[in-house]
Amino acid sequence: MKTEPSFPTVAPGRTVRGIEAVGLTKIFRTPGPGPLPFRRKEVLAVSDVHLAISPGEIFGILGENGAGKTTLLKLLATLIEPTSGEAYLEGVSLREPSAARSKVGYVAGERPGLFGRLTVRENLEFFAALYGLYGPSLRIEELSARFGLDPHLDRKMNHCSSGIRQRFVLARALLPDPRVLLLDEPTKHLDPRFREEMVGSLRQLSREGRTTLLVTHDLQEAKSVCHRAGWMAAGKLTEVDPRGLGSGRLP
Repeated sequence: MKTEPSFPTVAPGRTVRGIEAVGLTKIFRTPGPGPLPFRRKEVLAVSDVHLAISPGEIFGILGENGAGKTTLLKLLATLIEPTSGEAYLEGVSLREPSAARSKVGYVAGERPGLFGRLTVRENLEFFAALYGLYGPSLRIEELSARFGLDPHLDRKMNHCSSGIRQRFVLARALLPDPRVLLLDEPTKHLDPRFREEMVGSLRQLSREGRTTLLVTHDLQEAKSVCHRAGWMAAGKLTEVDPRGLGSGRLP
């Protein structure tokens, strides 16, 4: 049964924490047949999304493939520009992409951008330098221990399993100590033991006051770890009760 969205709106210019979005919309325009511009095809990927996630809260987004979940994350990560609407990350508008990007740790669900000929350690050192973290050995040691990467630090990335690579991208996202986490299926490719450890890590990050937007296809995972959840379909986001996930009460 559908429920009406209950997300509060944000007054422009208001200082906010966590993630807040007002009317966030993305339309992709693709060339149609022939040279005439009016024949271009428009695809509404994200439609008038209103969203507010507080510090320390884990908000899960579920939905079928092609519903707009990954596009929403890419908008909030400033990887693509919205067609209309506004969003704030820790009070910084997406219209200031460099400043907004500094607040975010992003885990992509596809093409994670790893360097196969470098070791796990060298990959972490490279991305730490991109973040401006020079001499980051303590941070790398901390995250390697947290995500079980210690035994693999000197292994070349192209010799690592998909599970190790997934743990690496989570550690990489946390290198700059972001307050906002945008996670696209972060437990994908993990075996059951590390999946449970990752869920524990998400809970710990919540206790640290970080704001997390989690895209998942796993109903049980969303039910067990998320404080609130939303169902996305045809670009629209509808809030659902996480306690009802898996009980036939999805929109």
